[in-house]
Amino acid sequence: MVFLFVACASQDGKSGDDASVPTSDSPTDSVRDTTGSDSDSDTTEPTPTELPDTVLVITQDAFNRRFYGWRADGVRTTWGWDTTPYTDSLWAEGVSVPEVVMARPLTAVSLGTLLTGSWPRNHHVRQSADQFLATPTLPKLYAEAGYTTAAIFSNRCGYTSPDVVPGWDRAVCNYEEGVQGVSQQTVEDEDVAYLQTILDEYPGERLFVWVHLINPHDELEAVEPWFTSFHPEAYKGDLDPMNRSDLDRVSTQGRAYTEEDRRFVEATYASAVRANDARIQAMVDAVEAAGRGERLLLVLGADHGEELLERPEPPYFWHPCTYYQGAGLTSWLFRGVGLRPGTVEGFVSAVDVAPTLLELSGLDPSGLMTDGGSLRSAFASGAAPDRPAFFERGDETAGVADGTLRYMLNPKSSFTCLTYDSKNPYTTPDEELYDLSVDPFELDNLVESEPALADAMRGTLCAHILDGTWSGNDSSNALVAACSEDPGSP
Repeated sequence: MVFLFVACASQDGKSGDDASVPTSDSPTDSVRDTTGSDSDSDTTEPTPTELPDTVLVITQDAFNRRFYGWRADGVRTTWGWDTTPYTDSLWAEGVSVPEVVMARPLTAVSLGTLLTGSWPRNHHVRQSADQFLATPTLPKLYAEAGYTTAAIFSNRCGYTSPDVVPGWDRAVCNYEEGVQGVSQQTVEDEDVAYLQTILDEYPGERLFVWVHLINPHDELEAVEPWFTSFHPEAYKGDLDPMNRSDLDRVSTQGRAYTEEDRRFVEATYASAVRANDARIQAMVDAVEAAGRGERLLLVLGADHGEELLERPEPPYFWHPCTYYQGAGLTSWLFRGVGLRPGTVEGFVSAVDVAPTLLELSGLDPSGLMTDGGSLRSAFASGAAPDRPAFFERGDETAGVADGTLRYMLNPKSSFTCLTYDSKNPYTTPDEELYDLSVDPFELDNLVESEPALADAMRGTLCAHILDGTWSGNDSSNALVAACSEDPGSP
């Protein structure tokens, strides 16, 4: 069974409680050798007993990286909240990839890339309404290799359909946006129960299971007992995190956002994170109790992050309208057979996740029409692949991450985005360049002060955009026109 939360647990049921929890920005200080031998061992073919019989991938929706307890820049440092005690222990035991660049901070687009290993231009999902993956998918390749495949989603229900994502043997979606009176907490408890059903029904089969949890996605629901433990004092403001349009008052209507507001909203968000931490423990415990701990590959990640007003201009909550780091970067963990604790430093692309899963499972990644590559050698070296990671915000604004730099090109300047109460323009500069090594919240635009760097990054992005068909309307596309006029430095 494969879940987009990949973690390996030992068969004796140990879940990492004795592991030290890292306190730096990287979950561990040492680089993990994936096999325990020399530096070239990442090319050695694993034996059958070194391959997973269960792949569990767990993705969380709209997970802001600051809410992992192991991050030095996270809420444990800011507010003193212990949001992820169980998953922190897993991060101390696996290969961590702290800076994964997602294709777009939109679930449909991001899951399309994770399921296929390809850019949106190639899997053809650019917006939430798009649901056709025109390339081979992970579940299809696992099914062809003899795995029983299962999707347990609490968002983007269309992706549990074999007509949309070929290869699922079993699939369930417990929640879809717009259903009134259904708590996101309830549907996620049902996800845990459904995993137990799969484990009971397929005791002797190899399993690939992907669990996609909707939390901590908006609407932000205060989950007890954790909310009260994070925010015991009474809130005197008037913001309601359960009301999307109410928070839009801050984004689009000029309402001031006080420190009291921030603590209250972030405590609400953190309580959903803590609830998921308990669910992840329950799922891993269930897999181990089923006798699948020894050869379990566990992968933990997110489809995208979440903006929680980390940048004062332009002010913004949520994720669909933005491509800044709070929503565009995620952290991933790979824990399992043959993997030792370590950290991959630098930007990694979301297109690398699918081929990495296949190679760690002893399967051929070439079966995917992938735009990425396996990270297995990066797990051994500790260095991210020397290739840029691209991202977009639809087909008319895009960016690239390379080294410690992130560059965005937005030729229309104003991006019309759906907020929850109306369509409003979300204005960002034509060009942006940030160095996250010194500016982690992307507040200092370097385009004017570092024109040569900006031109080089534009060259990398424009070469990507002009390489083949960018979209179905290239003749009128603003990005294509901008790059054709000024392609930057090669």
